[in-house]
Amino acid sequence: MLQRGGFGQGTGLRKAILVNEHFVVYGVPAIAVPLGLPVRVSMRLFPGRGIEIHIFSGNQGPCARSEDPDLHEAVRRILACCDVSSESLAVRLECWGFLPGWSGLGSSAAFCVASARACAQACGVSLDDERINAIAYEAEKVFAGNPSGIDNTVATFGRVVWFTRGSTRPLSFLEPHGPIWLVVVNSGRPSRTRDQVQKVARFRESHPARFEGLCREAEALAHQVRQILACSEPTELGPLLNRSHETLREIGASDPDLDRLVSLCRTKGAAGAKLTGAGGGGCVIALARDQREARLLAAEIEREGYGSFAASVTGEGSFSPAPSATPNDRPHNLS
Repeated sequence: MLQRGGFGQGTGLRKAILVNEHFVVYGVPAIAVPLGLPVRVSMRLFPGRGIEIHIFSGNQGPCARSEDPDLHEAVRRILACCDVSSESLAVRLECWGFLPGWSGLGSSAAFCVASARACAQACGVSLDDERINAIAYEAEKVFAGNPSGIDNTVATFGRVVWFTRGSTRPLSFLEPHGPIWLVVVNSGRPSRTRDQVQKVARFRESHPARFEGLCREAEALAHQVRQILACSEPTELGPLLNRSHETLREIGASDPDLDRLVSLCRTKGAAGAKLTGAGGGGCVIALARDQREARLLAAEIEREGYGSFAASVTGEGSFSPAPSATPNDRPHNLS
């Protein structure tokens, strides 16, 4: 067990789901993409005992409380995977860009990935991405109970992921034909995943035939999106994102406020828009044609009173920071 101090840094990416939130629970493929503005963590180990966590998330959304028991338990699990005990060493963790008020973007998984990387570096241990991903998955269970693995995988590898729950090979990576520019918009209302999952389950029980039909349509949408990502202009995704939102609206994942926000994005020039995540609050993603239009769209949405940022998805483990974010919303440089 490590007995000396050390310092490390790490990053993890948030994600957006392009298609098939909720349907993925019932074996329908979902596609998730990495977003810009990474979660960044620094970790210092020194003589003593206990864990201190300090969250700095700028002025968009409420800050996570540093004494949050879930954050502390996640860090304890990560430390244990690196053979460190907070009973034998003190831990000071600082996190930038967590944005806990932005529901549905996988911030907790990004935090776990960033913390795992920082911990490994602080311990002087070299871990490949597969091991980082496995550690982050164990820590993510604190927040999600029985996570699918899609959030931590995107956060670790920074690539577009195709996920089919229950498959013998549930996760695979996709390589987009070109960059995808998205604008992420915060509705300003939290999304409660458990409540939303239960709502969809009730719809399934009440309308089994219709739900089965929507599952078939959702699966067809996923395959169409996959084909466009592989060989077409990403803007052709627009109508498919619109249709995906309609399927989610029908099963109860959306609500009038989210529908209005999606409509606003389309009115302001988005090629397509939909909720992302569990719905009932949280965030909307809007597809832009290029970087310039993404910046303009984000600015237009912000003038309507909604927090937003633009991100380029390449599928190659890289990302672009949010052009529309104010300096206080950007993650601080830890160097």
